[in-house]
Amino acid sequence: MKKLLLISFLFLYCNLHSQSQDFSIVGTWKQVSFEVIKNGNSVSTSTNSGNAEQLKSWSNEYFLFVGKTIDNNQLSYSFGNGNYSLHGNHYTEMINVHVSPAYEGKELKIHMELNGDTLTQIFPVKNDWSYDIENCWIEKFVKVE
Repeated sequence: MKKLLLISFLFLYCNLHSQSQDFSIVGTWKQVSFEVIKNGNSVSTSTNSGNAEQLKSWSNEYFLFVGKTIDNNQLSYSFGNGNYSLHGNHYTEMINVHVSPAYEGKELKIHMELNGDTLTQIFPVKNDWSYDIENCWIEKFVKVE
């Protein structure tokens, strides 16, 4: 009986521990797609098809992103930087510089997943780290060699 309890405890501990393990995002990543979902409908999507390009880089402490999009012959740029923290899937950016000055000085919580070579960011998230899949942004990146 003790052996069964010990095995059950070890299984539970390993399972919980593996779900909350940190992973490294250090390096440069290229955005391969993004999707904006409002009220359950995809209102904006893009893949790396020549009309959009964004790179995002992380050091051990800082993040930086830069990109541009052409939509209906309208050119727009994106850029920003700041500090970040990552604990499990809980990622927080403290924004120092942003193309939209209203974001500067703000904290942005993001759900982060790494599956194979694809890094996915889902936001916004609530204080309890949940997000509304019916109303969110989903960005996917692959690491640049």
